[in-house]
Amino acid sequence: MRRRHSDNHNLTYHTGELWNGLPVLTNRGPLLEPYLASIRDVMVRALQEHPRTLGIRFDLHFPVGWNGPEGEVISRFIESLKARIDADLNRRRQERKDGRVHPCRLRYFWVKEQGVSAVPHYHVFIFLNRDAYFTLGSFKAVGQPVWVDVPPEPARANMAERIINAWASALWLPPCMARGLVHFPANACHSLDTHSPGAADRFREAFKRASYFAKADTKHYGDGSNKFGCSRG
Repeated sequence: MRRRHSDNHNLTYHTGELWNGLPVLTNRGPLLEPYLASIRDVMVRALQEHPRTLGIRFDLHFPVGWNGPEGEVISRFIESLKARIDADLNRRRQERKDGRVHPCRLRYFWVKEQGVSAVPHYHVFIFLNRDAYFTLGSFKAVGQPVWVDVPPEPARANMAERIINAWASALWLPPCMARGLVHFPANACHSLDTHSPGAADRFREAFKRASYFAKADTKHYGDGSNKFGCSRG
């Protein structure tokens, strides 16, 4: 019998180096199987639609003393990022004589965690059409912070900029206050290509890294909020 999470009996634990033939992290304690299944499904669907896919992993933090509502903040972030991507693609269409640009459906999964801090944080993994967006861009040299009520999106914003501005929008803050709240770890990007040599190995490597999102530790249930979310379809 599979062991179930003590606070949420719908969640079963996985231990071991492989899950359904895919490598997973083993140094963070047991992993939650439903989360692993959702992570795999999001990645598979992303590659089915966009055989060349860019995965970007980052963390979202709340400002010190944050006392705003948490319930919808991650949804606001996702919707803001989608809107910024759509606006960028529309701008490209208008600039091209034939109006043709590569489409890009945003797919994602996120997890809400809380360790010793008084406030939670989010880990996020997004997947984009690499024919439309092939890099994260520089996030250390993104303009100068300006205090404005409604920050305009620069016409040539890079993806790091869009992510930072989307989180600022979700928190109802100006971008200058959100810059230190978004963390891009080393090797934040994963380039996946179903038609390239070594495609299966790169998928397995990205999945193993993403399996961190399924760790049971630091996820506190019982407060009514979702701890894991992902794109559908």
